[in-house]
Amino acid sequence: FNDMAFDALSSLGAAIAGLVILLTGITWIDSAVGLVIAALLVYNTLKILKEAAQILLEGTPKDFSIAEVTQAITGMNKVLSVDDMHVWAIRSGYNALSCHIAIDETELKNSRKIVEAVKAMLLRDHDIQHATIEVELEDCTKHDEHEKH
Repeated sequence: FNDMAFDALSSLGAAIAGLVILLTGITWIDSAVGLVIAALLVYNTLKILKEAAQILLEGTPKDFSIAEVTQAITGMNKVLSVDDMHVWAIRSGYNALSCHIAIDETELKNSRKIVEAVKAMLLRDHDIQHATIEVELEDCTKHDEHEKH
C-alpha cells in the first residue's frame, strides 16, 4: 500500500509542478518537486534495505521478546523449561523459532502432543509460523551440553 501511495503522490506532485509551470512560467518548481520525490524515494529505499538486511542476517524480528515467549512456553502445561531458543525472520511477516523444551520423563509418550500445543500457541499468540522444537527430558537440562563444544 505504501508503495502505491508513494507512486500516486509522486505523480500528483509532478502534475502539480507541470500546472504551476504552465500557469506561472516558474520552471524551477519542477526541480524542487523532483528533489522532494527523490528524497522520499531514498528514504523508502533505506527502510526496505534495513528490513532486507535484518532478514538476510537472520536477525530477531523487530518488537519480538524472547523473554516473553520463553515465559509463555514454560507456562504451558507439562513444559518444565526452555533453552537454546533462536528466533529469526525467514521473510517479511514469516518468523521461525527453534528451541529445546524439557518435559518430565513420565510425559515422553505425550511429547508429540506437547510440541503441537506449543507450536499452536506460538502461531496464535506470537506470530511464529515455523517452529522446530526439540524435546529433552528433565535431567537433560541440569547441565549445559554445549559447554564442551
